[in-house]
Amino acid sequence: METKGHDLERTWLCSVLFTDIVNYTAQPVQQQIEWKMRFNHFLTTALADVDPDERYVLDTGDGAAVCFMGAPEPAMQAALSLREAFIQDQRSHVEGFCIRIGLNLGPLRLMKDVNGRVNAVGEAINVAQRVMSFARLNEILVSRSFYETVSCLSETNARMFSPLGTRKDKHEREHVVYHLNPDGLNDVRSATERAVNSATLVGSLFEEETLKKIGRFLSPIIGPIANRLICDESTRAQDLPELAQRLSAHLPDDRSRESFLQKWKAEFGHVPASENRPVVKEGARKRGTAPEDTAFTERATKELARYIGPMAKIIVANAAKTCGSTAELLETISQEIPNAKDRDAFRKAVTGNR
Repeated sequence: METKGHDLERTWLCSVLFTDIVNYTAQPVQQQIEWKMRFNHFLTTALADVDPDERYVLDTGDGAAVCFMGAPEPAMQAALSLREAFIQDQRSHVEGFCIRIGLNLGPLRLMKDVNGRVNAVGEAINVAQRVMSFARLNEILVSRSFYETVSCLSETNARMFSPLGTRKDKHEREHVVYHLNPDGLNDVRSATERAVNSATLVGSLFEEETLKKIGRFLSPIIGPIANRLICDESTRAQDLPELAQRLSAHLPDDRSRESFLQKWKAEFGHVPASENRPVVKEGARKRGTAPEDTAFTERATKELARYIGPMAKIIVANAAKTCGSTAELLETISQEIPNAKDRDAFRKAVTGNR
């Protein structure tokens, strides 16, 4: 299997769907073959609408792990579709053919195994498996990081989850898990579609298909926040070069910007050199970045992630470009936390004033 252009040398922020067939290994070989064939068919159908270049399917023997390299909602949609297929199958076959599904969002590295095929390792896949192990028959459970990311994309998404509290795995590690309610399946829409429609309603000059294309190659670089940035910046930019300039200003490092602009050039043509430089966003001070304090920014990122999830890294990196002191940086990023009591707890945790 090829890596489809995804770098083996970097860590990706991915959504992982981990599933297994319940009691698979206890079945006779012929039954295992029949079940696995039906499982493979259901999984292939559930992934039919996902771009093959944006996912990796890893066979685990009694199930599969699917790594989604772009936005997280396709992972949720695939999980709901897969679960529904198993429920329908039970109505026409002998009971007992069931699955468990776990969803997680976290860091992951792609690598080649001993046979030269792509494999994946990292927290994203490990936690997805642990979360799945807590699920009941034909149930979908998700991790806290997945819930916090997907639920903030729309009110519809948020209503589909219900908290189940904390579960301990075999290593005594605690996991906060949520139940994904399949009743909302028909209301689920992709984040990209919502972002495009929202941008169009408030005066974007760009066609919907153009914004969708940008979302497809920006999401693998910075994750779920891409669609929100596209929505915001497309309403301010007057043409494609300016939109490229505005979006690149949000990217955390030179490597990400270079990757983004290469994809932009391949899709839309040449981006003038003068447009390759990140712009300073409206309202931002041009007096330099905050004093370098790696320990402070790392601590701030870690604490902020407790409240807003994986987007914390990008938010802190962007704020650090325009803030003149660590105090200003702390106050700026704390505004991303909606609850005043949580903001206060966040500030104390970062400064050590507990």
